[in-house]
Amino acid sequence: PNPPALDFLFLDTTYLDPSHCFPPQAEVIDAAAALVGKFVGEAEARASAAAAQRARSFFAPALAPAPRPGWGALRPPPPKDTRDAVGDAGLGRLLVVFGSYSIGKERLYLEVARRCGLKVRVDSGRLRTLKLCRLGAELEGLLTTERKATPLWVAPLGHVTFETLAQYAAQGQPASQSQAGEAASASSSSSSSGLAFDTVVGFRPTGWSHAASGHQPTSSTNPGSRGQASNRGGGETPWSPLSQRQRVVGSGPAKGARLVIVGAPYSEHSSFPELLDCTAALRAKRIVPTVNCHSEGAVKQQLRLLQPAVTPDDGACGGLWS
Repeated sequence: PNPPALDFLFLDTTYLDPSHCFPPQAEVIDAAAALVGKFVGEAEARASAAAAQRARSFFAPALAPAPRPGWGALRPPPPKDTRDAVGDAGLGRLLVVFGSYSIGKERLYLEVARRCGLKVRVDSGRLRTLKLCRLGAELEGLLTTERKATPLWVAPLGHVTFETLAQYAAQGQPASQSQAGEAASASSSSSSSGLAFDTVVGFRPTGWSHAASGHQPTSSTNPGSRGQASNRGGGETPWSPLSQRQRVVGSGPAKGARLVIVGAPYSEHSSFPELLDCTAALRAKRIVPTVNCHSEGAVKQQLRLLQPAVTPDDGACGGLWS
């Protein structure tokens, strides 16, 4: 039996336009986890190669045919600034920044962290906010405020620009947040090249990223893929809902740093197909748009877009409000 019709439905019409058909959240999370895993793997390979090179340099004199005059039994350890900045993580030259609002996007970055076996660094204010959400022991255990505990950080969405990512690469933080304690921490993590990070990846998780990507969602998701991007059309190249822009800094304090901005069409707002499904299922007598409804003409246009989903059925869904 059909559920009783609602009298009013106040609808979040942020993405009420046929162009906003971005992929489901699960599909974007899968692709983001796969991409972060790729960057982490590259960073681990670079760290291993650097460690092997340091070992060869360290032991080379001892393996030479003739020892140096005065060579002792032990050599002092290599200078600290030639080691990875994030000690045990071994990923000190990589930083992945997830843009977020004061609340929102948690499902994306926490799931990516869980799949990659890493923690997520948040500031103390965000940590207090998230604890109020009662995420549960497992998810709260993924959060940390320690800068060196993980290469995954959460920052305001406005930080995910090439200009600000370059500041992260050069000094470990945006210039606007320079404080004595933070600056000292960033300075101590800089490598012998002078950079705090040589690769900085910024994620912009917002539905507006879909228009920039030019991608279309797949017809279904694969919940069992565990971070693997969907393969569209059966081709050899896996399809991804993500878009990427890259640049290598050519001058200034961040010279040589690789910067990547990833557009992720991920939103907490409903997409256009989801809005149609919602209105068709709830069968409201009157629908009240709440976003982009600044004029009577705008409201009527929104209601016209919803018309296929709310066509009256024996009069039960008639009477759209404008």
